[in-house]
Amino acid sequence: MGEEGFMDITASVFSRQEKQLETSLLLPLRNIVLLPGITLPIVAGRRRSVAVAESTMLTEHKQLIVAAIRPEFQGQLEEDEKAEINSLDEIYPVATLAVVKKISRLPIGPVQLIIEGLERVRIEQLIQTEPTYTVNYQLLPQVTTETAIAAGTEQQTLAALTSAIQSLWQEAAMLNSNFPEELLAVLLHSDDPAQLAYQTSILLQQDVHEMQAVLEEENLEMLLRQMLADLKQEVEVQRLRKEILGETKKEIEGQQREFFLRQQLKQIQEELGELDPDSQEIEELRARIKEGQLPETAQKQAKRELARLERIGNASAEGGVIRTYLDWLLEMPWHKTVQDNLDLQHAREVLDADHHGLTKIKERIIEHLATFKLKQMAWTQQDLETRDAEQPQKPDQRYTIGTVICFAGPPGVGKTSLGRSIAHALGRPFERVSLGGLRDEAELRGHRRTYIGAMPGRIIQALYRAGVKNPVIMLDELDKVGMDYRGDPLT
Repeated sequence: MGEEGFMDITASVFSRQEKQLETSLLLPLRNIVLLPGITLPIVAGRRRSVAVAESTMLTEHKQLIVAAIRPEFQGQLEEDEKAEINSLDEIYPVATLAVVKKISRLPIGPVQLIIEGLERVRIEQLIQTEPTYTVNYQLLPQVTTETAIAAGTEQQTLAALTSAIQSLWQEAAMLNSNFPEELLAVLLHSDDPAQLAYQTSILLQQDVHEMQAVLEEENLEMLLRQMLADLKQEVEVQRLRKEILGETKKEIEGQQREFFLRQQLKQIQEELGELDPDSQEIEELRARIKEGQLPETAQKQAKRELARLERIGNASAEGGVIRTYLDWLLEMPWHKTVQDNLDLQHAREVLDADHHGLTKIKERIIEHLATFKLKQMAWTQQDLETRDAEQPQKPDQRYTIGTVICFAGPPGVGKTSLGRSIAHALGRPFERVSLGGLRDEAELRGHRRTYIGAMPGRIIQALYRAGVKNPVIMLDELDKVGMDYRGDPLT
C-alpha cells in the first residue's frame, strides 16, 4: 500500500473518532451480544423495551443502539419481571448500532424483532430512562482488513488466519452430520475476516463476557487468533465426543483426553448447578473451618492443610491423610466446656452413695475439691477485676492447669470407680484410658502422619470422645506400662 492510501485510512479513522456525539434509542439485551453484520431475532417483553421497539419503527432509518446487560445485574432482572435498567453501569459501554428489519407483535405478549448489527459504538451518556431509553453515543473505528494493514499487520498473516478458521469449520461440519450446508458455504466464501470472526463467535455460543470481548477487540489479528483458538478447542471436543459415542479407537494423548473430558464434565455440572465431589468436599471443609471457631493457631494450620488438599487433590494417598487430619482437627472440642458443680455436700453424697467405707480417701477427695473450688473463686474474682479495670482480658485460666489425683492400691479396691464418682459429682464426662501393656510412646502422643493408618494419641482420642475440653480423664493401670527398645512411655 502506498503512503497516500495509508494516510487516507488514518485520516478516516481520526475523523470518526473526532465526530460529535449522536443520540439514539437504546435496547438492552440479556444473555446475548449483537455483533456487526449479524442478524438475530430478539424478543422485547419489558415495558421500556417494548416502548423502544415501537418508537424505533416510527423513525426514518429504524436504527437503535443494542447493548448487553452485565451478568452481575441479570439476576435481579430474572427474579423480577418488572425490573428495568436505570444506570449506565448496568450495561457494557461498547455496543452495536443496529437496524430493525422486522417487527411483529401478538395480541397478548412481547414484541418480536429481527435486527441486524451495523457498526460498533461507545455509549457516552444515558440521557433518559422514561418512557424509553435514550443515549448519546460515538461511532468506533471499524475493524477491517485495511485498518489492520495500516496498523502494521501483514496481509499474509490475516489470510493465513482466515484460511485456518475456514479449515476448522470444514472439519467441524464433517464431525457433525447435522451441520447446515448453506451455513458452511457462507463461512467458506466469506471475504471479510472480521465478519468471519463475528460469525464464529455467534456459532460457538460463547458467554456474554466472551462475546463482549470480541465486540470490544479492535485488533483484527488478535481477534482472529482468539477465534481460531476457541474454534480449535471446540473442534477437539467434538472430535473426542464422536470418538466416545462411536466407540472408535484412535490414539490420543492421555492427558489431552482427560482434559477435554473434564472440561465437558465441568460444563455439564455447571449447567446442572452441581459441584464435582472433590470440590464439594473442599467447600464443606472450608465452611466447617469458618464455623468451627478454632483458635488462631489451629485455624491457620487448618487453612494451610486445606490449601494443600486443594492443590494435590483427593485422588492421591496424601489427600486421604490430610482429610483425616482435618476431620480430627475440626471435631476437637476447642471451646466446649461443662459447668462444674462445686457443691461439696453434693460431692460427699455421691461418694457415699457409690462407695462404702474408704473414709480417709473420701475426705482427701473432698479436701482436693475444696481447694479446687477456692482456685475457681480466685480466678473468677481476678477476671471481674480485669474487666472492671478495662484491661485486656486474659484467656480463661480455669482449664489451663490440670488437677491430678493419684490413686494407688491393689486391684479391685475401687480406684477406677472413684474416678467415675468424681466426674459424676462435678458433672463432667468421664473417660478411662487404659495403659496396660503400652509399649510405644507414640500410642500415647500420636503417630506421625507419614505412617499408614496414623491416629492421634489416646489422650486426644479421649478428649474427642468426651466432646468437651474439661473432662475427667483417668490414666488407668499406670503400673503395667512396658518398656523396650522403642523407649519408655512413662518418660
